[in-house]
Amino acid sequence: MNHNNITNSNIRQKNELFNKSWIKKNNLLYDESVEIDKFKNKCISKIDSSPMCVVWLKNIDRLLNLIPKYYDLKNYHFIDVGCGSGISTIYFKKNYKFKTYSGVDFEKIFIEYGEINKKNSSTDDIRFSIEDVTYLRLQDQPYFLFLFNPFGLKTIKSLIKNNLQNLKNSNSIIGYVNDLHINHFTDYDVQIIRDDFYNISFIGF
Repeated sequence: MNHNNITNSNIRQKNELFNKSWIKKNNLLYDESVEIDKFKNKCISKIDSSPMCVVWLKNIDRLLNLIPKYYDLKNYHFIDVGCGSGISTIYFKKNYKFKTYSGVDFEKIFIEYGEINKKNSSTDDIRFSIEDVTYLRLQDQPYFLFLFNPFGLKTIKSLIKNNLQNLKNSNSIIGYVNDLHINHFTDYDVQIIRDDFYNISFIGF
């Protein structure tokens, strides 16, 4: 699975090398080493999920650089939506200050790996849980939702529809990397700041 439309091999190699080095340094289990089809949760057939892939971690830094300075991330509850084995969640925890940290995924095996990675990286205050985000209901508080192309438009529509009022009331944020369905968000009254080269979007409610 490609992260974007970038064809420059030097750019791709540099980003992938950073991933491998950081993952190894933190003694983490690597998502792409798992035979995904073997663990596919057959009981959640309606989810239009994407193949598992670890985000370019440098794209997280690029995403955070898009956020206007008047957003104080320390007031936001961070959720990695479709977190896999928690590598991106842990990267956020080690590099950026949020009020709380959590990751959700509908695959039990990846949540189990996330718990192992949490222990290996000494990030005990991250909460991982099994969730079908089609039915996820957010509390009335400010969130930073991180999406790395975790599912298709059908699921995105359900997630936003179920939580739109709370997202607006709390001035929540979505950080969307490999933003294949970014055009859908123009249907809402939101602020969008986009990196067109890396296909990264900040969405402010």
